[in-house]
Amino acid sequence: VISIISSRPIGKAVKQHAERAYERCQSFFHIAPTFSVIICHSKQEFKKEARYYYVPYAAGLVLRNKNIVIKSIEMLKREGRKSSRRVFTSTLTHEMVHSFWYSIIKVWTPNWLSEGLACYISRMWFLPKKELKKLLQSKNVNPSFIDFRYLPKKIGYMAVERYKVWS
Repeated sequence: VISIISSRPIGKAVKQHAERAYERCQSFFHIAPTFSVIICHSKQEFKKEARYYYVPYAAGLVLRNKNIVIKSIEMLKREGRKSSRRVFTSTLTHEMVHSFWYSIIKVWTPNWLSEGLACYISRMWFLPKKELKKLLQSKNVNPSFIDFRYLPKKIGYMAVERYKVWS
């Protein structure tokens, strides 16, 4: 039901991670959608496959056709990510949740709903505020990126409460 696409051979463990992630999502959503998982081994490959959804700090993402683009375990190691195998498996499950969700809903939903569901099912728990602030500062992420990033496009700027992390 899922196909794994990679420019290099992938190990048995990666296939097993994908199968387990799919089974976890399938048991939650009770559907069996078809999509591909594209494993990228370089920044250029990730950028090419991600198209206009590309952001340099992402470990993976879902395209509108529900295909998943994800960085390989080796690429995550080269980027200096700790626990790269765990990052790979949790990201794969997280992105797979998005793919399943969009297979059911068939429309783009509010980011908080989609991300909340994906974090819940993939067990990607958030960092404590102190660690989150440190991480965002180390990556030079502008806090406004996290502030309801789709609202201004739809209804114009409005005063919204910012996360307390930056105060």
